[in-house]
Amino acid sequence: MLRTRIVVDLPSVEVLRQKTLGEAFRSLFGAKVDLHTGTEEITVTGLALIGALVNAFQLAGMTNAIAFIVDQKVVYKDPADQGNDLPLIMAACQETRLLTRKFGEMHLVVSHAENGMLAIADVHVRRETLQGQAEMVVDLSGRIDELRIARGETAAAYAARVRAFSRTPQVAEAWERAFESLARRLAAALGTSLPGSRIAVEPVRIQLIRPSPKQVGRFRHLKFGAAVERPTYRPVPARERLGAYADPFYFYYFDPYYDFMTWVILDDMARHNYVWSTARLAIVDDAGVDVTEGGAKPPKQVLREVLDEDAVDFSSAGFLLISDDIDDSGGLSLDDLASASDADAWGADADASDGGGDGGSDGGSDGASDGGSDGGSSCGSSCGGGCGGGY
Repeated sequence: MLRTRIVVDLPSVEVLRQKTLGEAFRSLFGAKVDLHTGTEEITVTGLALIGALVNAFQLAGMTNAIAFIVDQKVVYKDPADQGNDLPLIMAACQETRLLTRKFGEMHLVVSHAENGMLAIADVHVRRETLQGQAEMVVDLSGRIDELRIARGETAAAYAARVRAFSRTPQVAEAWERAFESLARRLAAALGTSLPGSRIAVEPVRIQLIRPSPKQVGRFRHLKFGAAVERPTYRPVPARERLGAYADPFYFYYFDPYYDFMTWVILDDMARHNYVWSTARLAIVDDAGVDVTEGGAKPPKQVLREVLDEDAVDFSSAGFLLISDDIDDSGGLSLDDLASASDADAWGADADASDGGGDGGSDGGSDGASDGGSDGGSSCGSSCGGGCGGGY
């Protein structure tokens, strides 16, 4: 929901290629040979770089490591989502000795809970890049605890709570400012730990993905009441997400209710013809394309272009009802909306079973006890809202 990017241009030197045998011979007679490659590589060693990153995140108060991967080899992963384990990365580097030689890419993921918000920093470093390109990118993504479903909540009760949030834009703007403060704190820490680097922070945006009929069809498989599912935590996901779903939360804390929450916000804006005043609100499709055409289209127009007003409804008992005009798309799994190639795996030993299950332990409480009554599981309109147990 909350997104920004920190771009870090590390100290680097131009990469010059070796002369061929013919070029070496010609240069003996005064010929000038162009050895420029148009690429550059960082001057700091891999071990020194990860040490600086660990120090920067500690300075910023972000100490919960999820994974560290070098050239698709997992150096460290935290299957239990334990806190304050960032220093363990350096010990893992010493043990594996992967960084005693030149690396191609490294990938560090850190999560952080702060004042009701869970943020993930996804750091991607390339040793060699085209000249002028930054070697390090930090994708920072945040989600708000109060927008997460609570155990025991019916579909209607959860939707009512999300609508209440949507109708108080000043609250969304306050979260936007808090997230920007976190991003700038991390950028300042990176500047301290990586002297000589040029650092830029992109403007924070609140990104909402407009659900398509396919995504709405999947709402039939959501569980509510006592059957509410927690976000699935996975430290090393097997595939790379695409488009608007290239968000760290879809990699590491998969929440099956997130698209439903987004639909509730956009549907309420469409029905009551309002939009948050923040200029940083981005409404995109699943490919990440702005569907408002730069703000020219209001939420009502962009939502009704793909969904009728009666596509989703609620029964008197709080059950979720999906129109028969919407096809059943099946349940949303961890590997949906991802690339089809195993070459995109972040780690060679990536496996969905690593850390699968209860996630987000540092992201706030559920807001309801495990013993909450089943207020209604998801069902299609064909069952009239009377489905009991399961979906």
